[in-house]
Amino acid sequence: MYDMGFDHCFGLWFMARWLKPDLMIESGAFKGHSTWVLRQAMPETWIISLSPRHPEKYLKKGPAYVDKNCTYFAGKEFVDFSSVTGGAF
Repeated sequence: MYDMGFDHCFGLWFMARWLKPDLMIESGAFKGHSTWVLRQAMPETWIISLSPRHPEKYLKKGPAYVDKNCTYFAGKEFVDFSSVTGGAF
């Protein structure tokens, strides 16, 4: 599913639960599957997602996930990680 098999999904979920980060930064959201896995692992943790294309663009074509509590730097708001300023954090 979206280039992430069960083993990769479980690995991502497990690492997020084990590390318990205060902030998770996702590079490349595609259709939002990894965002969904991270949100399932850590429901209250802040997620910043950087992706050239916003996952909402895929909603018209089929299943996609957009997290209402995620900060997206995607689509027209896309910036390279090196350009994200401290104010975003």
